[in-house]
Amino acid sequence: MAFDRWCNDHNVQTAPFFDRSGEEFHLVLRAEEIDYINGKVESSTGNPGVFEPGERWVLKGDFFHRAHGFEDYAFQCVDRPGRYKPEVKLQFVHDIASDTTTISLVYPLNNTASGQMQNNPPQSDDGCEDNQNSITEALTDLRWSAINASPWDMAQPEFQLIAGWSSHVVANYLDPTQWRITCLLGTAYSVQQSGSDRFIWTDIWPNVVPGDFDGDGLVDAADETLLSGYVAARDGDPSYDNDATVNGIVACNGFSRYFMLYDVNYDGVIDSDDLPIGPILGDMDISNMVDFEDVADFVLGLLDPDITKRNTMVKSRSFEAISMAMVFLTRAIYRDLLNC
Repeated sequence: MAFDRWCNDHNVQTAPFFDRSGEEFHLVLRAEEIDYINGKVESSTGNPGVFEPGERWVLKGDFFHRAHGFEDYAFQCVDRPGRYKPEVKLQFVHDIASDTTTISLVYPLNNTASGQMQNNPPQSDDGCEDNQNSITEALTDLRWSAINASPWDMAQPEFQLIAGWSSHVVANYLDPTQWRITCLLGTAYSVQQSGSDRFIWTDIWPNVVPGDFDGDGLVDAADETLLSGYVAARDGDPSYDNDATVNGIVACNGFSRYFMLYDVNYDGVIDSDDLPIGPILGDMDISNMVDFEDVADFVLGLLDPDITKRNTMVKSRSFEAISMAMVFLTRAIYRDLLNC
């Protein structure tokens, strides 16, 4: 388990070993991946450069990637070994009634389906994504490459990322209902940042249980022990603690730029307030998460602060503090809408 940015040292041989697990494929929604945008349904009074309510767009580009950790060891494709980033189309459709945007990807499971999509006979699996391509071909490339790897490649630590595919049967992994999906959601900064900062991450799916540090789905004494142990280990260490003082708290080094598992209330400080007890700052509907549903309660609370009494907040967390958290959330949502 990775609990802060220092866990990611880009070395698969050092603990924690979270970087030995992960994905086979990911869908990336970034501007540089877009080849063109075809507005199928456009608002007659809207801005053609902005995706707006009731519209339908089709985007073409290299959005669908096989995990890049395989690239150094996948080599069935002679012309373009390693990389598997087929050109695909994504459809964005906004439904006004439910105020929901649905993003759809139709991608072939095998090259027979790929040929049908192109009105051509199927090609044999060659590991190349610039002709007919499919899930089966991409996984077959991994299996073939793992079996036929050189002794030198097999001796490399990173080879463990692909090694397991040597014994996997590709046909066992073609049922989409059995795939596990994780979503990382974010938006652009409202003001361009210096350096390489381009995104601010706002949410993940499936939702996590706040305070469940060991990932067992429960918030209990074991999680409190992990939090207390982290504070005891990092408190006063200037590499991790910005105040460099042994005072029972850890002031997060690089707060907001980097992640910190134990900063549950996201105030930049790890202390007893992060113990998994009581309501979460900004959780207006007591759902154990701060999300879009809290915005309506926040607006009502601004109009009538007495309404917040229905939320059983601990006394130390005033409505003013809740307001501050919700303002940040509202700004993030506003930017998400602007960048749809």
